[in-house]
Amino acid sequence: MSDIIVSSIALVVVGLLIVSNLWIRINNKKLLAKASQAELDRLSVYVKTQELLKKAAEESQGGDGFIRFMSQSRDWAFQYIEAVQKDLYNLSDVYQAMEGKPRTVAQNNSLTEAVSKVLEHLPKEEK
Repeated sequence: MSDIIVSSIALVVVGLLIVSNLWIRINNKKLLAKASQAELDRLSVYVKTQELLKKAAEESQGGDGFIRFMSQSRDWAFQYIEAVQKDLYNLSDVYQAMEGKPRTVAQNNSLTEAVSKVLEHLPKEEK
């Protein structure tokens, strides 16, 4: 009789071990599926991040082009202003030299030339 009890207990223990083993295998498969999905999600996030970084880099290069354009435009504007001021000061000097005195043909020609230089800075209008 003791053999039957020991055999029964051994069968119950073996049965519990088999059930436990099956339960662990099922949970391992579920965890493996979840881990695989997590890895796929991580890779998709990585790829999307790389795409966004590439797009941001391209946009920032476009911004650099705009900044370069603004800088060049500012430099051109300063050069234009300096050139106009130089010609205006030249016109002022020519005019002040003739002020209150009768003008000669040479003085009129130099005044006309100074006015022409100032007017060259104006944009050409299409009619």
